Amino acid sequence: MDNIINKIIEIDDEACRRVEDAEEKKKQIISQAKLEAAGIKEEHKKRADEKLVKVEECEKSVADEKIAKIENEKQEKIKALQKIFDDNHLAWEQEIFKRIVGE
Repeated sequence: MDNIINKIIEIDDEACRRVEDAEEKKKQIISQAKLEAAGIKEEHKKRADEKLVKVEECEKSVADEKIAKIENEKQEKIKALQKIFDDNHLAWEQEIFKRIVGE
């Protein structure tokens, strides 16, 4: 009878050790999964940041092109206005003078 009780205690002790081992393995797996999840999250963030930099560079390039185009158009309009002024300023001055003097 003692032999049977000892065997039951031995089986119970072994079962407890297996449960403890399983719990420890569970903790290790959960810890490893958390590390892997953090690594995946960091990798996704890194890729998203890289894409964001590329998009910002592309958008900046497009904006710079538009700014350059607008600047060129502005310069052309200034030149056109300057030509009109150069061609007409003497006549305008004389017209203003005549109106003031009353001629």
